[in-house]
Amino acid sequence: MANIRISKEDQKNMRDLYLQQLQETLAKLDHIKSVLESLGGEEAGVPSISVEVKGGFQAPETLTAAPAASGAKPKAAGKRGRKPGPKPKKKADSGTKPGRKSTWEPKIQDVLEKFKRPMTYDDLTEEIMQADSIAEDKRNNTKQALQSVIFRVRKQGGEFQTLNLGGREKHIVLTDWLNTSGNLKPEYKLNEA
Repeated sequence: MANIRISKEDQKNMRDLYLQQLQETLAKLDHIKSVLESLGGEEAGVPSISVEVKGGFQAPETLTAAPAASGAKPKAAGKRGRKPGPKPKKKADSGTKPGRKSTWEPKIQDVLEKFKRPMTYDDLTEEIMQADSIAEDKRNNTKQALQSVIFRVRKQGGEFQTLNLGGREKHIVLTDWLNTSGNLKPEYKLNEA
């Protein structure tokens, strides 16, 4: 096969494209798993998802990294990679790298703090769409994004939790609204009309 020469800019664009595709795929896998768990949970045989990403970047925090089970062969030393010579100096380690920041988390938190009551996914979607002037045809995408973010944050022990307050729909609450036994504090209970 003939060697193909690609400019540095094209390489960067291709890498960015495939990184974006990887992140979208991981988010979709996370969403699918959350739907399967809500439909039947662990006892229904929902397979665990583990992904290992190599190459100097981190996978989104939505999935935990685990060793790959594939039979990938290790790279032969000296054939490809960095040219021999002095090793580049490492940058000072400032601790762990921050993960990708979600723009949805602060929006969800603002809406919940504004209304100071548990909200369903539909209510939350409606409020965020109005606040951000999101087109009506993006409703399903917006709701799916919110579900994915809330699921991820909840699984990481973050500031959102979901509760079943009766009925079919789950309600989203801030973790601060729960007492030590995991029940909703009285000042945040829904008004029974």
